[in-house]
Amino acid sequence: MKRLDDMDFNEVSLLYKKLFASMLDTTCFDTIKNNFNNIYDKYLEHFNNGYRSKSTLGRSSLQWGRNIIWGWFIETLLREVLLKNKNIKTVDFVGGDSKHRFIYTAETKIITIQGQKTVEPDFIVTLKNGKTFYIELKTAAKEIFTIKKGNIEQLYKSSAYNDKITVILMVDLINKFYSIQNLKYFNNLKPFVNQRMEGQLCYQFPSPNTPIPDIINENLEQYLDETIFLLDIIKKLKALKIAESVNNKELVKIIKNKMMLEKKEEDKKKKIEDFDIEINKIIEKCPKITKISWEEIFNILGLK
Repeated sequence: MKRLDDMDFNEVSLLYKKLFASMLDTTCFDTIKNNFNNIYDKYLEHFNNGYRSKSTLGRSSLQWGRNIIWGWFIETLLREVLLKNKNIKTVDFVGGDSKHRFIYTAETKIITIQGQKTVEPDFIVTLKNGKTFYIELKTAAKEIFTIKKGNIEQLYKSSAYNDKITVILMVDLINKFYSIQNLKYFNNLKPFVNQRMEGQLCYQFPSPNTPIPDIINENLEQYLDETIFLLDIIKKLKALKIAESVNNKELVKIIKNKMMLEKKEEDKKKKIEDFDIEINKIIEKCPKITKISWEEIFNILGLK
């Protein structure tokens, strides 16, 4: 299957229609589809007239635009599906790009997002019992389920600053399955270098195995583990928020740099572990290298 950002609008629409066919009526789906078709057509028109995005994260401007629009498209569809859950009262968009609009600046021919795309969670959900929490939506079309370590760190910050639990909803677009994890799940996981993500550190996400239609009856409250607020990372971020709120600049500086130092030390440890793995692979491939010295090699070959 193609990458999502290599698909045209019709291909993505068919993919999403198959995914949500049993949960959304045709009128609802077509209304949302037509809205994003218009957004895409307008983007294509400006792209063909030489407009480009400044930051494309390694993609072409066309792929970047598609990636954004396809994300907005599925978020809007999923919101309608979540609203059918009997335990949910409201589902609202969150994040800097929640308005789902581009800004086209004629003078520079630059495309930006109204509000700018952020790594804030996608939705804030209120249950009928009054509990509120965030949902971050992730999708995969290649049966490879990962999430960037930097993304998780930003979601920790969002939870700490807003005092709300964040859960991640991963959707398998191919097999039409989903899985949900509380952020706490990642606390004890070791990230790995993901070459598919330009060598960025990522976490492996559990493979989705629940059919998408089941989300309508899903008890989302089971994922709201309050003990996440006892994690050191959350407490450190809460400390930073408090220091900022009382304008204690010295403590803000100390906390930020202390966290930065810990991150660098963690990255250093990870790189050393990766080097150790590579070294052991070489030794396993040729065990004799640890038993023979260079002096012996020189003697065998008659070198003085």
